[in-house]
Amino acid sequence: MCAFERIGQVPAHISNAVRLRIEQEDGLDEDESDGTFRIVAKPSGVRDEATAMLSNADVRPNPVRDLGDLRWTQTQTGGARIRLYDLTGATVYESRVAIDAPGQQHVVLDLRSLSAGSYHYEIEAGRKSITGPIILQR
Repeated sequence: MCAFERIGQVPAHISNAVRLRIEQEDGLDEDESDGTFRIVAKPSGVRDEATAMLSNADVRPNPVRDLGDLRWTQTQTGGARIRLYDLTGATVYESRVAIDAPGQQHVVLDLRSLSAGSYHYEIEAGRKSITGPIILQR
């Protein structure tokens, strides 16, 4: 059962602002709409990763010697991608983390293979991201 019903057309000059992608849970069927729509019934279990909020990110301790505890708050379940960048912008660490419950999250970063220096982390969930500094000392 489709959860959306078309009720008219949107003028061409604003059609990009209301583009809607409908995808069944199994991923086998999808549709795109440039028209207006209204929600008829919201299916249970729908995640809106575009609205995931990320906040309160930090690394403990900072400066880090070998292992750092990266903590943040995330309002949606699903997942997050963690990346570390060096000062040139090159990705030096990347990991995906499953998020089973909203709220305070954390992951232990094993940084023993990296050289001492300044880095930046990025936590990405859906279309949102948050960044911060990490200083690695030896």
